[in-house]
Amino acid sequence: MDWLKSELKKRGWSSRELAGRAGLSSGSIAHVLRGERGAGFDVCSGIARALELPPEEIYRLAGLLPRLEAGTEADPTIQAVLDRLKYLTPEERQEALNLVDVVYRRKHKGP
Repeated sequence: MDWLKSELKKRGWSSRELAGRAGLSSGSIAHVLRGERGAGFDVCSGIARALELPPEEIYRLAGLLPRLEAGTEADPTIQAVLDRLKYLTPEERQEALNLVDVVYRRKHKGP
């Protein structure tokens, strides 16, 4: 669960704070962080809610789902974008595509 420890450090959260935000007991989080117990779907769902990330992303990090969808060329960033896009409205997806297009055009702009 190094990814979770890293996420807590990045956010400046304690394991107790994560537990509270996730609606889980601090003991459950402590067991997962120490590697004494794997995080199941319920624990991962709570962690996803607390971190405000798509549950599928947390399930993948915890090893409950395959790491990548076909066509992502083993790039976790592409998978993360796909996971998030699933939760957006069609209008929000178009807005996200427009932002990607801006970055793409800037990178591929001629001299």
